[in-house]
Amino acid sequence: MQKFLPNLGFSMVELLVVVVIMGILGTITFSSFSSFGEDQKTKAGTAGVQSLLKTAQANASSGISCPPGSANFGANWWVEFQTDRQNALLKCQVGSGTIQTVTTYLLTQTVQIDSIIGGSSCNSSIISGSATSVVKAIFNSVTATITFQDGGGVVCIPNSQYLTVSFKNTRIGDTRLVKIDKGGSISAQ
Repeated sequence: MQKFLPNLGFSMVELLVVVVIMGILGTITFSSFSSFGEDQKTKAGTAGVQSLLKTAQANASSGISCPPGSANFGANWWVEFQTDRQNALLKCQVGSGTIQTVTTYLLTQTVQIDSIIGGSSCNSSIISGSATSVVKAIFNSVTATITFQDGGGVVCIPNSQYLTVSFKNTRIGDTRLVKIDKGGSISAQ
């Protein structure tokens, strides 16, 4: 008498179905991971500029010397947003002395400054890309105030109560904001 042996294994069709399903799941996972990485770059750029602004604010209110470690106390500190939309510079100056660039923060290749808006829809000249249109958030050590300047001559920027700097990831379109309020608040959204 012959014994019946059950099939031990999978058919070719079953194996192909499993491989196709794994491929689809792998593709979805990879695309999600890729956009997650880009989102992290946008968040890091926003946090880096926010940190630069808070450093300028803390240095001005604490009377940190300019350059740090020197005997020149009571400096004004500011963050300057460049027209290349990739750089933010931390600078300081005592009185009418030499302007010192303390730190340069470079955004990643896919993250850029998309816009700088003051008050109610007051666009800065940095949008036009004019060579002179750097925008500054200045922290005054003597008066403990924040002022805004637009090198392109946009009048509404200095009169604004706040600036909103928008960062955009050009690869995935993600946008993050840093808001600087003349009352001293610096927040990321």
